[in-house]
Amino acid sequence: MRTIITHYVGPTNSRGSRIVAQVGDWKRGEPGRVSVPYYHAGNGATPHDRAASALCDKMGWGVTSPSRECGRGGTADGYVYVFACDDKVTL
Repeated sequence: MRTIITHYVGPTNSRGSRIVAQVGDWKRGEPGRVSVPYYHAGNGATPHDRAASALCDKMGWGVTSPSRECGRGGTADGYVYVFACDDKVTL
């Protein structure tokens, strides 16, 4: 089973708002993390879906559509995506 955790990061003086997506068991220095600009045209989970898709692309997990995730649940500051598949993850 694989998990992706996303959360919102507010703007700073040098960067705009963004969504960070990371593999559930990510450790500093490993490749399982991405930061994508906040997608203001979407609402609710849309920016988080886009970040999760970007992470799946980076990890080579084979994403087909953000609307077909295996499971998604809300947290205090983002979402958790749970995938029961091992080799190919369909988001």
